[in-house]
Amino acid sequence: MASEQPRAVRPFVHPLWGFAIALPSGWVHRRVQDGDAFAEIEAAFDPGYAGPLAGHVILQAEWNGLRREVEPIWQDHLARVAVMLGAKQVSSAPWRIGPAIGLEAEIALPRQDPNRLWLGVLSHDLVVLKALVSHPLERRAAFEPQATAILRSLRFLRGVDGLPRHTCGLPLPPESTPVPAADVLTDLGAEGVWDAYETPHSVGALQAFYWREAPAAGWEITSFQPFPGDHPHPFARLGLRKAQAVVALGILPGAPDAAGEGLRTRLALNVR
Repeated sequence: MASEQPRAVRPFVHPLWGFAIALPSGWVHRRVQDGDAFAEIEAAFDPGYAGPLAGHVILQAEWNGLRREVEPIWQDHLARVAVMLGAKQVSSAPWRIGPAIGLEAEIALPRQDPNRLWLGVLSHDLVVLKALVSHPLERRAAFEPQATAILRSLRFLRGVDGLPRHTCGLPLPPESTPVPAADVLTDLGAEGVWDAYETPHSVGALQAFYWREAPAAGWEITSFQPFPGDHPHPFARLGLRKAQAVVALGILPGAPDAAGEGLRTRLALNVR
């Protein structure tokens, strides 16, 4: 990527995956199915847009609870993109931002394709972040410095400010909605007081959230069974302790919401 860095003035923080970037003035954000997209104007998110401000950056985070090495993750990702776009084989190069390590490559698109495509994958703790930059070849001089500055501004956070809290003090993810515990619980145990929530976030995003935010709020993670994992339970489970409070937290995959758009992942929280 190019080295010139335009002035970035607006921060973007992802409270679930715990990363932040700095966006150039005027850039816009849209949540997409597999991540977050950023562009100079809203129209640039539309697949058919070919106007003077075409181009976008997409960041997609994934939970890596099984601690896979970044190399096979990168090869799988690269192979899928190559097959989907009919791209040629490309050479990869090391990519590092702060403590995050990974790989990057510029994809050789078919000759008739007027666009440039760059991919990168970074691994940080138990999160993998996939980056994509796409723009018309004719816009390279104007767009690439902005995309480069955005990616170089990337940082992973130790904690996110302003989160809602349960009465016990444990952080709750944004957009959590209380629901009757009886609607959620199956086999998580009967001791103590149970509370339950629905969220529009993935199981992976919620695991990343609590892996980071619970210690940031002073909670010790005493046990952790990730999902998917090498245990028989179809959910993730964390044991947490702070002073005299002991919490069992279950993160359960849910069914599609009423509109059929995405999953309503559920939280079951037991305080003792």
